[in-house]
Amino acid sequence: MGRMNNKKYGFALIVTVGILAVLVLIGICLAVSMRLEENTAASYSNDIKARYLAEAGINRAIAELKDNARNNFIYSYSGSALYTDNTLYSNCGSYSVDVYDEQRKVNIHLDNMTDSTIRILQNLGLTDQQIANLIDYQDSNDVPTTVGAAIGVDDDSTADIKDAPLETIEEIREIDGITEATYNNIKAHITIFSYQDPHTINSAGNTEARCPINVNTASQEVIEAVLKNISGTIGGTTYTISDTEANKVANDIINARPFNSWMEFKACLDGSVVDNDIRSEEALLIMRNCNPNRQKPSTYTTEFCFFSGGKYTIISTGILYATLTQTKIIARKRIKAVVDIYSVLNETSKEDFDDGQTMKEQYQSNGEFAKGRSFKVTTLNSCPFESMNSGNDWTGEG
Repeated sequence: MGRMNNKKYGFALIVTVGILAVLVLIGICLAVSMRLEENTAASYSNDIKARYLAEAGINRAIAELKDNARNNFIYSYSGSALYTDNTLYSNCGSYSVDVYDEQRKVNIHLDNMTDSTIRILQNLGLTDQQIANLIDYQDSNDVPTTVGAAIGVDDDSTADIKDAPLETIEEIREIDGITEATYNNIKAHITIFSYQDPHTINSAGNTEARCPINVNTASQEVIEAVLKNISGTIGGTTYTISDTEANKVANDIINARPFNSWMEFKACLDGSVVDNDIRSEEALLIMRNCNPNRQKPSTYTTEFCFFSGGKYTIISTGILYATLTQTKIIARKRIKAVVDIYSVLNETSKEDFDDGQTMKEQYQSNGEFAKGRSFKVTTLNSCPFESMNSGNDWTGEG
């Protein structure tokens, strides 16, 4: 009888210990779960704080750009980024901001896909087939585009065709023939946001809308792409800018910039002539191509300008630290935004300058700009000389 009681007591003890073990295990699981929930909540909170820091960087950059636009027509900075800031925030965080103007790039929006843009894209390394497909991806008609000997893909049944203009640069990876390698090679040099000058002149002396390139911030590759294969006749002789000459002049431009006037730009080209990088006739050819007030040579690309056009890409990174010593990062958030700081009122040629006050849609009855709109006037960028008279090329004086 005593042995049976001992067995019962032993069994009860085992059950009790088992129950206690289960309760301990449940308690441990609950504690771990609560800890994980706490970490998740803290991580979410830290991510939100890092995002707020990044947004603060975006807002700071916009404020700086607006102030700069009000006080300075021509930006004096020349380098990899127009504006870079790394500011301490609330002792435990910071934001790092890079700002790039879109005017430094080649605009591939459907509205700007003219022959001149096609030449620039060819100089950047795109094939005729890729360019034709780029156009057909955006246009709404069902007629394949021909570029050189290439015929674009414009059949919805055989390829992914948007039939509408690009909304982001990343979209071009969806275009037939545009590989990831091609995208990575050109993504830093293309845009769809830069401003378009509707009053530029083509080789026939007629107006043609084109997007100028900000020569003060453009990359070596873009400057060379604008200069390569420009061709025209001067004094009965045809001159063409070779790849080697484009490379040398692009280097000269980068070393001499920033430019505040066409006189300064011409002085740079004069230096290239002195250094035997190009001939004087080729310098004149480049001026005819790049100055918006000149009638274009027979084979041209697009103009240069000396300002941003008001469109910027802002990349802001918010960083949150664990302690005031800032030795451990606990959250990081990166935000990219494209902003439009101001619009451009084009007075490129003498005709535009003379007719400027007739642009009633831009003005109120008292002659002031309509409220809520911000403009830059390009007469400070390029003085209004007679645009149709190609025989009287400006020498950079006056």
